[in-house]
Amino acid sequence: MIDAACALARPRACVPPPAVCGDGVVEAGEDCEDGNLVDGDGCDDCRFPCLSGGAAGPGAVRAIAVGGSCFWARETFDDVAGANAACALVAGGKLAEPRTREEIRATARLDVALRKKNGDQGGVLLGMNDRSNEGVFVYDSDDAAVLEDAFVDGEGGNDVEDCLMMKSGWRDIACDAFLNSVCQGPAVVANVCGDGVVGGGEECDDGDATDGDGCDT
Repeated sequence: MIDAACALARPRACVPPPAVCGDGVVEAGEDCEDGNLVDGDGCDDCRFPCLSGGAAGPGAVRAIAVGGSCFWARETFDDVAGANAACALVAGGKLAEPRTREEIRATARLDVALRKKNGDQGGVLLGMNDRSNEGVFVYDSDDAAVLEDAFVDGEGGNDVEDCLMMKSGWRDIACDAFLNSVCQGPAVVANVCGDGVVGGGEECDDGDATDGDGCDT
């Protein structure tokens, strides 16, 4: 951050220091910051591995790619309606509906990461409900039944708790309860200028970051 007094006195000399990945502070040019330089934990080199820079919306802290999908954790308390709206800020985004074992494992990893940050408190909202048949959860999008054996240590049978959360296993919860959430959407890898691949938002990519050669950054 630029010091205000310095900027007034010597505007050209007041340049903010470069971001330092791994220092635990989200700075300009970083999608996320988990305090380490370990890849594969949902925040790789301070970038989301499956969402373009800044695209995950407010509160996003980690993301995991599974096939062509991206699952990302939001450290922002919302009810189901609010979480769904926030997930939808990403094109094709919605509350997570993990269908395969790999998707369930990714969702569980994001849940664990959030709870580690919050003293094992909370859990994450998912995009399923049992409004139609108490104790039998279905996906919001197409009513495909959830394989309950995939969600261990769960509970059903509470007719005032029609939505679903994950905390170690699945648990029913009131749809107006406020929790963190996991979203799901298409994987969109950030464009890298100079990688030789023309991505969305790029007019050209000649494999370098040199200006004056007809394809400038």
